[in-house]
Amino acid sequence: MTIDKLMIKAIAIDVEVEEQERLIAAGIPEAVFTAGLKLPAMLNRRLSPTGKRAAALANELLNGEGLTIVWCSQYGDLARTQRLMESIVADEPMSPTDFSLSVQNAEPGILSMATKNHKHIVAISAAKHRFYNALLEAELLRREQATDVLLVMTDQSVPEIYAPVSAINVATTSLVLRISDSGRAFSLLDAKHLDDSVGYTEIFRLLVNTLFRADIDKC
Repeated sequence: MTIDKLMIKAIAIDVEVEEQERLIAAGIPEAVFTAGLKLPAMLNRRLSPTGKRAAALANELLNGEGLTIVWCSQYGDLARTQRLMESIVADEPMSPTDFSLSVQNAEPGILSMATKNHKHIVAISAAKHRFYNALLEAELLRREQATDVLLVMTDQSVPEIYAPVSAINVATTSLVLRISDSGRAFSLLDAKHLDDSVGYTEIFRLLVNTLFRADIDKC
């Protein structure tokens, strides 16, 4: 079976203010930038700052429905990992909270508890071509389950100690797409040839050119 395109029903983005202004100037509609819907405080406080933003966007696009979630992040919450490593080096007890939330699927797990969403969670960690891999996984799940799938991509600024060995250079960014059987067509083949290892710039450029180009041309 060849998959050359999918349909995106909804999109939500949360980025730093400076980056938002740049993306709006590049052609992404201001309406897709949102703070989302925060999770209940008891669970929300367990999330990292990036996790809070990504979960809020996902909560908005879930719209109270139970949907499978594909959660993609290149490094996850490296700040927690750094604290754990520092505790080990100092021969101190590790934080149980940091330990339990350091794995890639911890934050979408909290989202599922908060929204009472009992559907599958797939966590992806990839560098080059992570957008394509996440899109393909989401579309395959959508076809298998015959229902919408939520794709969440989120990354944060890498702690300074990891900067010399990090591939990614990104301001805190969260992107959520609702993959459906209707909406705007998106080419998987275009995403397949995208080298997105260093950040989200090429991802957003591709979204502008495929999802919003017709709107830009009308202006």
